[in-house]
Amino acid sequence: MFDGCNNLTVPLPEKNVPLDKTLPTITLTKHGVKADMNAIALEWKPIDDKRVKGVYIYKHSPQDKDQNTHILYKTIDNRFATHFVDTQVKPSTKYAYSFKTFSKDAESDSSPVIFVKSLHLLHSVVWADTISGLPKSVKLIWRPHTNSKVASYIIERKKLNEDNFKKIAEVKNRLSAEYIDQNLEDNQIYQYQIRVKTFDNLISTPSKILQATTKSLPKPIQNIQASQNLPKQIKLTWDPNTEDDFYQYYVYRSEPNKDDYKLVATLYNNHFTDKIDEDGKTYYYQVRAVDNDGLESKYEDTVVGTTLQKPQSATLKKPLFTQDTIQLQWQNEDKRVKNYIVIRKEKKGWFDEIVKKFKNIQKTSFIDTDVKYNTTYSYQVVSVDKYGIKSLPSNKVTITTPKQNIKINEK
Repeated sequence: MFDGCNNLTVPLPEKNVPLDKTLPTITLTKHGVKADMNAIALEWKPIDDKRVKGVYIYKHSPQDKDQNTHILYKTIDNRFATHFVDTQVKPSTKYAYSFKTFSKDAESDSSPVIFVKSLHLLHSVVWADTISGLPKSVKLIWRPHTNSKVASYIIERKKLNEDNFKKIAEVKNRLSAEYIDQNLEDNQIYQYQIRVKTFDNLISTPSKILQATTKSLPKPIQNIQASQNLPKQIKLTWDPNTEDDFYQYYVYRSEPNKDDYKLVATLYNNHFTDKIDEDGKTYYYQVRAVDNDGLESKYEDTVVGTTLQKPQSATLKKPLFTQDTIQLQWQNEDKRVKNYIVIRKEKKGWFDEIVKKFKNIQKTSFIDTDVKYNTTYSYQVVSVDKYGIKSLPSNKVTITTPKQNIKINEK
């Protein structure tokens, strides 16, 4: 740790201070040098000469410009002091010290030069490992450091494509033995190293580089199909997920052109029926597989589904009044239509009207026999398919029946 070899020149005396060879010189005690990683302690024998006012301490370090000469480093203004701790020390570095005593008007000869090497920087943990395959996480484990000076563990991380490690956490307590790195990217390789930190803020060399990979997402859903012509519903089907840790499916839905997908179903089967009380309604869908850890697959396909459209509306022709009846005819080329509803409105005064519906009309014509003279009627026709889905009303036609024995006035 130290020796008394004097390979350097004698320390330079203070300017204009006379040398008094009768003044005592400093002699270190038997265990007068203690070295640590960041400090060196020096202890000398007591000085009994009452002329001595204190001690000059000279130091030489590797960064000094003049490599052959000591410089005055510290003045101790009390002859009764016998200890000094140098805290301006780097680990694993050799330093040289010498001493002089001084009186009121003079200083002593220099003591022999003492060489001291600070301790090596503390090594990191001797064993550490990682656990891969965790969802968005990596677990680090290590054997606690045996040095009681250790206060904490510094965790550093980088990706494979990054050059430098960065500190991500500091785990307190020497006996700690694990750290879980969370909120990571999926199926990503990370590298780690661990350093230990002492109570006096010395940081060790890094551990060996550790490597781990986060868990992959479930495979994307394949072959998603959405129906286009089912009444009041959209049916989705897709190929089943066969991965071992598959748990369930999430179905997301969005309005067209909104890209605002919301979860509408969680299920275990590879099909889903979306009940919709609206005809001709379009939705966009995404289906994702979810594993036992709650990881969702990415979506590769967005499918579009539509409920069955309303039947085509009929086109009413001009009504006719004959033989105390009103005759209606209309056209509709939609082959889905199975029957019709005729809606008649009878005007009563300026604001009121009586509404009557004639249902399940099988033909494209209708004779209204329940009519009165000198009354205004309006008609519309609604087409109905086999599912009971109704079209929008047809165009409106209006007719006013004549007064009795008076010719009809048609509109």
